[in-house]
Amino acid sequence: MQTPNHDVMVLEDPGWVRPVADPRWHPGMIARLLMLSTQGGLHSIFFPNELSRVLTGEYWDWLAAATATFPEGPIGIYGLGGGTVVRIIHNYWPHRKMKAWELDAIVLSISKDYFGLQDLVDSGILDLEIADALQPDASIDDGFAGIVVDLFTSTVVLPELYEEQTWRDIRSRLRPGGRIVTNLGDMGLAANDPTTRAWKAMQAAFEGAVLASERLYMTRDEALVALSGPEPATWELPEPLKHCGQGWLLAADFTNAISTPD
Repeated sequence: MQTPNHDVMVLEDPGWVRPVADPRWHPGMIARLLMLSTQGGLHSIFFPNELSRVLTGEYWDWLAAATATFPEGPIGIYGLGGGTVVRIIHNYWPHRKMKAWELDAIVLSISKDYFGLQDLVDSGILDLEIADALQPDASIDDGFAGIVVDLFTSTVVLPELYEEQTWRDIRSRLRPGGRIVTNLGDMGLAANDPTTRAWKAMQAAFEGAVLASERLYMTRDEALVALSGPEPATWELPEPLKHCGQGWLLAADFTNAISTPD
């Protein structure tokens, strides 16, 4: 389906779930996938016949795990897609309220009808806005405890995220102690690589006080998930997410680690 912003496809793939190390896997398990590009940009995963299953083994798990480092308060979701990260957060932190922005009305409708979000909307846990998440009014009065940023065009992080000022604007929407966690895509080492540019801009906006998951980067095709703020004293995570709290490095250490040959 063509929209003004995306080439939208919803696929059901029983084979996709096999690579995920999950003892509950069985031949009838189906993964419903939201694709927003003909180039293969996978934006969300949902297991319609296994509603208790929310973890994916991919970057969404790391984004959701950052909730453990947020102070109390609502969470902003910039770039809803099909709401994979929303379902993970709700599963492990059911008291957390979330407000999500999605630019594409058709994608938002699909997320409710085919990716299991309507119940969260009806219960008041999730508030949805059809709007640009980078506009100044994508905020709340007392600030967010955390903001999850997952904004892409096709398979590339949004160009606005190459700019330090964009990250400073997002930072201004946090309450004291709040953090931003973001998916920046697959990282190349060239200076003009989109993910590298967004990573450097985020570091500048937080004066270098940014962490990255070396564990995710090394095991998931150089995927970069970054978290603002100093290293947490502890990650109080439920057992299925404990691995997502391991292997985080401050920006300078992370850059050195991925630049140094084995």
